[in-house]
Amino acid sequence: MRKAVLILLVLSAVLVAETEARWFRRAFNSVKNTVTKAANTVASKVKSWVEQHKANLRRIAEAIKNGRKKRSAGSADADEIMTNLIAELELSCPSFGLSAGDTIDEKLEDDAFDAADDNNDGCLNKEELTMYNDIIDTMEECIELENEKKK
Repeated sequence: MRKAVLILLVLSAVLVAETEARWFRRAFNSVKNTVTKAANTVASKVKSWVEQHKANLRRIAEAIKNGRKKRSAGSADADEIMTNLIAELELSCPSFGLSAGDTIDEKLEDDAFDAADDNNDGCLNKEELTMYNDIIDTMEECIELENEKKK
């Protein structure tokens, strides 16, 4: 009789502990997913903007890299593209959820990493690393533009 009561007691304790663990795990994951989705929206929005303007960003980067010492038709065109791109970025920044005084903290960096990691392998290849840098640079530029507006 004692053995049966002891077995029932142990069995019920294990079942209760497992049930509570599942409930807690579900609650924790629900909160975690909500926070992650909210934070990822900034990085995701910035990533989609960067993807839309990738060709122009590369062209501007190339013009800056060449130092623009020799003024050619290509560099004048790059200046115009850069001016238009900055104007469009100024309009888009409020929709990203970044505002004056924000900083790129570890959470935003992690979100940018997750957004750039297309194959979800936890590592960035060359293209993904370029996208990550573009996302971070765009976020920094948005914050800078918002700070300038505030002045």
